[in-house]
Amino acid sequence: MTEPLPNLRELFEHALALAPDERTAWLADCPAEARTTLERMLAADAAQDAPLDAAFEDLLGRVGDADAEVPIAVHGATIGPFVLGERLGEGGSSIVFRATREQAGVQQVVALKLLRRGIYTADEQRRFRSERRALAQLRHPGIARLIEGGVTEAGVPYIALELVDGVPITDYARTRRLDLRARVQLFVAVCRAVEAAHRALIVHRDLKPSNVLVTDDGEVKLLDFGIAKLLDADDPRDTTRTHAIAMTPAYAAPEQFRQGLVTAATDVYALGVLFGELLTGRRREPGDTRTLSAQAHAAATDAPLAPVALRRALRGDLDNIVLRAIDAEPERRYAGAGALADDLQRHLDGQPVLAHPPSRRYRAGKFVARHRGGVAAATAVLVAIVAVLGVALWQADVARGQARRAATIKDFLIDMFRASDPRVAQDKPRGQVSARELLDATAPRIAREFGDDAQTQVELLGVAASIYRELGDDARYRSLHEQQVELARRAFGDAHPAIVDGLLDDAQHASDRNDYAASRRLLEQADPLIHRAGLDRAVQRARWWGIRAGLFNTSAAEREESQTALDNAITLYARVAPTDPGYVHVLGMLGFRRAGDDPRAAEQAYLRAIDAAAASHRRDDRELQQLILPGLAAVREDQGDYAGAEHAYEQSAELARRTYGEEHSTAWVPAAQHAWMVHRQGDRERAHALFDHLLALIPADWDTDSYDEYAREFYASCLAAEGRAAEAIPLLEAAQRAYVARPGVDYELRRNRLILGDAYDRVGRFDDARAMIKASLDERIEKESADARTLLDARERWGRFLLERGERDAAEREFREVLAQQHGRALVTGALAEGGLARLALARGDDAGALAASTRAADAFEHVLGRRDVRSGPYLWLVHAEALRRRGDRAGARGWAERALEASRRYDVAGAASIIAAEAALRAIE
Repeated sequence: MTEPLPNLRELFEHALALAPDERTAWLADCPAEARTTLERMLAADAAQDAPLDAAFEDLLGRVGDADAEVPIAVHGATIGPFVLGERLGEGGSSIVFRATREQAGVQQVVALKLLRRGIYTADEQRRFRSERRALAQLRHPGIARLIEGGVTEAGVPYIALELVDGVPITDYARTRRLDLRARVQLFVAVCRAVEAAHRALIVHRDLKPSNVLVTDDGEVKLLDFGIAKLLDADDPRDTTRTHAIAMTPAYAAPEQFRQGLVTAATDVYALGVLFGELLTGRRREPGDTRTLSAQAHAAATDAPLAPVALRRALRGDLDNIVLRAIDAEPERRYAGAGALADDLQRHLDGQPVLAHPPSRRYRAGKFVARHRGGVAAATAVLVAIVAVLGVALWQADVARGQARRAATIKDFLIDMFRASDPRVAQDKPRGQVSARELLDATAPRIAREFGDDAQTQVELLGVAASIYRELGDDARYRSLHEQQVELARRAFGDAHPAIVDGLLDDAQHASDRNDYAASRRLLEQADPLIHRAGLDRAVQRARWWGIRAGLFNTSAAEREESQTALDNAITLYARVAPTDPGYVHVLGMLGFRRAGDDPRAAEQAYLRAIDAAAASHRRDDRELQQLILPGLAAVREDQGDYAGAEHAYEQSAELARRTYGEEHSTAWVPAAQHAWMVHRQGDRERAHALFDHLLALIPADWDTDSYDEYAREFYASCLAAEGRAAEAIPLLEAAQRAYVARPGVDYELRRNRLILGDAYDRVGRFDDARAMIKASLDERIEKESADARTLLDARERWGRFLLERGERDAAEREFREVLAQQHGRALVTGALAEGGLARLALARGDDAGALAASTRAADAFEHVLGRRDVRSGPYLWLVHAEALRRRGDRAGARGWAERALEASRRYDVAGAASIIAAEAALRAIE
């Protein structure tokens, strides 16, 4: 029977790869019915390729023999628009040169790839064009990009690629002495790059160290997709099979040896082999099915740990991950590089990996390990951890031969759950022991019971320390944290991630206390350790950038540096840890920073943060209710979306209530923000109902070391605005004392001073009002941009104060500066500044000018977008009514004055100055 066409094609292409003398012998062994057809095909191919062969032969003659140095004559040879330089390397089907081209005075250096002589059939040219198209589809920072491709006039095809200045990944790990975690993180980046190719339906098929380079700054670059095939090409017979030459045997999957189906799983196999080599320093021999830990006794000198320590570190997740990747059956491997990367990331994050056999014990152990970075709702989360782990581990069947570490952890957690320590549990029925008592009883046992297992001891000490910090027990946090760091340093060296994480924890803690100098010092200590540990492209560096971005800055240069740090943090989190809670935090910071100049962009940043929080493996509801949702509400208010703003405030308050309980001071802030916003919208009764409920929860002796000063200030601001300034002043003064006692948060102090100054003015304490309002304005001028909304608020209020004191020229300068900085924005300060100019015109007897300005003011208020107190409206309507009265339009004046009186009676308390002013205006009109 005649052989099918696919077999003939494979025989033909195999024959093309043979030297002439080998080909003759090989043809003699072919079946007679195939030999005749093959000879005709080879003859036709030789005739067709003669011009191309001659052209390439001439080129190779100038380049020199593959084993010889590149002759000087080759420098200057032209291939398309490129001038050849030295030879960089060669493969089975190509030679790669350094090459340059110059355009418009700019020189570009590339890696130029030329096909070898003897494979220029029409089919090979088609395959070359396919490669070029495939490369053009790849757009990923981890893949050397295609710059240009073409065919010379002599018929020589070429591809110009990005020239990568790097070293093989194994050499990089060895020379940088990367620890185990850093190597895993680096390899995740490799998998992500391969994943990008798989998404483009391209299989690399020859992954090996020389094709995976790492640059000096730690960036991974994949090379040589020259043997890749498009998985969705038109001819499936051609794209589902591979050639024996299209692989490196040491990294080739079993199906490549038997010329079977090539899929993304083929690359997964090579990645598994490469990963094992990266971790142990030795390449796995073909057919070796032992675990990595079993091979670790022969670890090379460039392995990250000594053989015994390496064997212990590889046992478990990493063993299972590699064994799954190199399974002889493709369908049992990971489906693609992305799935492999995901499992490696789960291992790094302390989550259960898919490669591990399913087990409640295993998953429970992972659950507790990944909480070492902190527990947001301390008591509730700790109880949940203990309950889940205790029940899961208690009920699990302890298999004979289970690792000692898992068994010891089980016993430790069961004892913790039972609260068996007589010092704390003997006089209490089971079930009534608090989570804090459980922690106090068991934390001291960590060092005793895990004395021979440093890694477990480091992890559990970190978990316990972080919980104590969340509970506010700084002394115990510090004690356990110092134990953890010292143990990690003795056991693993200064560059261990636990030490880096500890420094970052301390830096964040210092920043949270507004001790920015201490935070900077700690970041400076962590910086070289992060680099030395190979964590510059890891979550630790992303977190470092995020903490740096959060430090308070005063000068323009520092603010610019801080913004750069924030941009770096967001980019790195998105790349390496998009489910980390830190990503949520930095997106929230971005929203906060964009709020002043671009509320729409800020809203998008906050929405991204909310999406990231929903996807996070350690959701932090505190972050949402303290930063994200209030920020979202504020920028929606700034855009005039008052319903959307109130909804976000309500979500924040409800989330805080469910996270902390409504009697916790942390829950008071969003509740007060919500009530304040309702009050600004004029719904005084509902606002006070919200405040009454909140104030009933807050003890009479408010603790100014907590966040209750915000609630005090927001409530007092409402009191002053509605005509109860005398009641507001003691609360505002108490809030100010709290802000002064907490240095570094000067933007809060600026806000407080403006509100307090306004209250002083309302009760006739004019000297105090002058000092407070001017201090707030001067600080804003020094530290805020000239068109910042908050600065314009202070300018307008200062101008109004000056006007009422008879300092008209100075007041006018402030009003006009406010209007000059509006930049087309419909801010309430613009309407108020026009009202101020109208009052100035009235004072100067310019009735026409007053009417023009008051008309602009009233109209501007109707079109205000953004945060405003509706009480500004009646103030402006009375100014407009007076301007109309001066011009003789009593009916018009009466209409505006009545409108102001009706609104003020609804917004303010009986006897408020606003009501008195409206009633006086109506009497003057009559």
